[in-house]
Amino acid sequence: MDKPKSIKLTIILIIISWLASLISILIITSKAPDLMPNTVAKCISFAVTTILMLWLAYKINKGRNWARVVYSVLVLISLISTFINFQQFWLMPFEFVSLSAITNLSQLGVLLLLFTKNSNIWFKNSFSVQYT
Repeated sequence: MDKPKSIKLTIILIIISWLASLISILIITSKAPDLMPNTVAKCISFAVTTILMLWLAYKINKGRNWARVVYSVLVLISLISTFINFQQFWLMPFEFVSLSAITNLSQLGVLLLLFTKNSNIWFKNSFSVQYT
């Protein structure tokens, strides 16, 4: 079975989300350094997150259902954290808030696309091909 458009779009949204996160970190570091006092730790954290995200995106692209589940759980945790800390966004620069919105909307789109009917069929077929 060919890769469905929903999976192709999922990978694009994962990359958009990552780019928005990168730009938002650069903005917050330059415009409000007091909000991010330990820049080195934040950069290391972002690097580790980037490696994990790229690896999961690669595995999702290859049809690994476990990667879809792990990525979904991580996104849900991120969205819950954003919801809990929503009041703090009014203290941030407008550009950061806008990019955070793009990141969260992209991640929400990824969640929805990962569990469409075509995606479910593709992951199921990829699983059976993987072990034959």
